[in-house]
Amino acid sequence: MTYASVPMTRHQIDTFLSEVRNAVVATNRRDGAPQLSTVWYLYDQGMIYVGFDANSAKHRNIKRDQRVSVCVGGEHPDSRTVTIYGIAEFVEKGDPRFKDASNRIDLRYSSSEDFQSNTEHRLIAIKPEKILAWDYN
Repeated sequence: MTYASVPMTRHQIDTFLSEVRNAVVATNRRDGAPQLSTVWYLYDQGMIYVGFDANSAKHRNIKRDQRVSVCVGGEHPDSRTVTIYGIAEFVEKGDPRFKDASNRIDLRYSSSEDFQSNTEHRLIAIKPEKILAWDYN
């Protein structure tokens, strides 16, 4: 059985990623196996921002190997998918993007009015090096 698919345009990708969806981030474990994690994200001006706990496997893996993949899929019956390959950059707490992106991620997925940063929160910015985007609808 074959499925018809059409590549998505840049505008379609931007619109799709701007909608509230979960993403799956893949990092590389020490033994080379992939580590997959479902995450909240923010897509802003071509960058993907992801926050997570400093004690997570994601944090340890990215500190060692900054190569990551991100997959965002539509929920049934939406059969679109965007996969991004890129390099993760840690955004430090003194960087204005840290509070802005963290607040926007929190507001995007919860009803919180202000992000409450703790010392264990980390944020990465992923600049896409390659994007694969398909519409299977």
